Amino acid sequence: EEAGLLLELDCREAQFSDLAAWRYDDPRILEWRMEELVGNTAACFRQLLEFWGYSLTSAESARLSPWSSLRPRVNRLVAALERRAPGVRLPYWRAGSVTAPALTAVLAKHSYRGKTAGRQPGVTALHHHYRQGMSGSWRRHFTPEVTRQFRRRYGGLVRQLGYEKGDDW
Repeated sequence: EEAGLLLELDCREAQFSDLAAWRYDDPRILEWRMEELVGNTAACFRQLLEFWGYSLTSAESARLSPWSSLRPRVNRLVAALERRAPGVRLPYWRAGSVTAPALTAVLAKHSYRGKTAGRQPGVTALHHHYRQGMSGSWRRHFTPEVTRQFRRRYGGLVRQLGYEKGDDW
């Protein structure tokens, strides 16, 4: 495991350098740490919808909107036109709001449990992309040598990103 992590430090050099150079105060970019997204996915997506200018509406108010039946018809027409003119891309009519039930369904489908066939967070599957579903497990895998190499190569990145208070981790 240690040899693999040391190799990973080499392979991830570009990403770690980009993380260190990133402007974290750009108001045009909405940022989360992975553990924020995993810990409160619904709140993050509500924030994202607001950031993009969408509103969260009830299913009833969406159904009563005079535009609710027109948008799918226009989009079917656009799709039909695109099929008749290969290579032509036309704009689709996007909704200005998202219903709470639609958001709940999307979040359930793309949740940790949804991506792991119902596996509970904390149950480890070593060879799955969604290995454990919990943040902070990197600390258990950083041996003294991996920690030393990470500090040497990437300096205060762990502190800069808010994972540790100082450089003595």
